[in-house]
Amino acid sequence: LDAFDDADVLVVSDHGAGPLRGDINLGAWLVSRGRARYGRRSGQSPLVRLAWSLPPSVRRLGRRLAPGAARRAFGATLAGQLGPFEWSATEAFLGFHGDVWLNLAGREPEGCVEEGRAKSLMDELSEELMTITDESTGEPVFAAVHRRNELFSGPAIDLAPDLMVDAWSTGYRVAPGREAADEIVAAPQPLAGVDEAWSSDHRPLGIFVAAGRHIRAGSPTELHLFDVCPTVLALLGAPVPQGIDGRVATEVIDPTWLENNPVRSAAPVAERASAGEYSDEEAAAVAAHLKDLGSIE
Repeated sequence: LDAFDDADVLVVSDHGAGPLRGDINLGAWLVSRGRARYGRRSGQSPLVRLAWSLPPSVRRLGRRLAPGAARRAFGATLAGQLGPFEWSATEAFLGFHGDVWLNLAGREPEGCVEEGRAKSLMDELSEELMTITDESTGEPVFAAVHRRNELFSGPAIDLAPDLMVDAWSTGYRVAPGREAADEIVAAPQPLAGVDEAWSSDHRPLGIFVAAGRHIRAGSPTELHLFDVCPTVLALLGAPVPQGIDGRVATEVIDPTWLENNPVRSAAPVAERASAGEYSDEEAAAVAAHLKDLGSIE
């Protein structure tokens, strides 16, 4: 703030954090409820497991020397994470982050759930998921089960999962493993490449802190992550496109400045090419920064 006395400074996190109380094996739970059936295990081959155990520098060299083999190995890893199920006898399966999918006929490769039964099956699953408890406490492990239209919108909504379970609010994690297990809810387990179990995980509520010439003092009502973008545009004096997710958090902005600089709207943003608008030099700079942060190899 002292270095940039003419700027507005925002500190924002896209999620919070809190203690991790346990892992939930939803794969084993689906089998226990008769919603899925275990079949022949299609796990990783020894060579794929060996590849992922190599140091990052060696894996990078392998991707350069044999990019096709690297893509196939990565694809096998993702497919293997879905679980060792007999798909023709599996009504629902787990994705990667608490997303639950119906094995819908016509959508999934070996779908067995007809479209006419989808709604009633989602109703049943939603009710059953909320009955899962941690035996050590007797408390539910999920705060809610959401349908896709409760969380997502837009032209690509059909790509969203059928159900999303909220384990973050209660302090649990949907476990990566889906194999048979004696316990549905167990103590947190170490993930691949990590020697110790995590002690904490995400929470839905993040952080929003702002200060500067155009920021009023006080505490705003709860904001949504979507509100950050239009609020920043307003603080920059830029027009806010119509139809943008979120709103301008006017309660954050100094009212006198806002009166003299009212929020302006602009036409909706047209679709853009997925390639983006970075130059080669800008893309290289972004990649180097992400490598320094440890976000990519």
